[in-house]
Amino acid sequence: MAGGRSLVRLDPVHRGERIEVWQARAYSVPVDPLLPLERMTEPYTAVATITIDAGTAYVQGMHGEMSRAIMRSFRARLRAIGVSRIRWQRQRARGVKQVEQEA
Repeated sequence: MAGGRSLVRLDPVHRGERIEVWQARAYSVPVDPLLPLERMTEPYTAVATITIDAGTAYVQGMHGEMSRAIMRSFRARLRAIGVSRIRWQRQRARGVKQVEQEA
C-alpha cells in the first residue's frame, strides 16, 4: 500500500487466497498509515471491519463519523489494495439503506 499521510489507515487482519479482512481507522487529521499501529497516538474518529472478496469491499461494524474528506481518503486507500466496489448498510433515521458505490 502506498505511503504518505492519509486520513485513513488500513491494517490487515487476515489475508487468505481469496478473502481478505482489514481493520479501517479514520482520523480527523492526516496520519502516517505506515507507522506501526502500536505507535499511533492520534485518536480515531471512526472504525470498521472490511472483508474483501473479488475486488468488492464489504464494510461491517462501522462506528463513528466519516466526513467527505475521510470518505475520499477511504476510497483511495481501498483502491490502492485493488478494491473497485464498496458495499455497506447505512443506518438512518428512517431505517437501513443498502449502499453500493465505486471505490
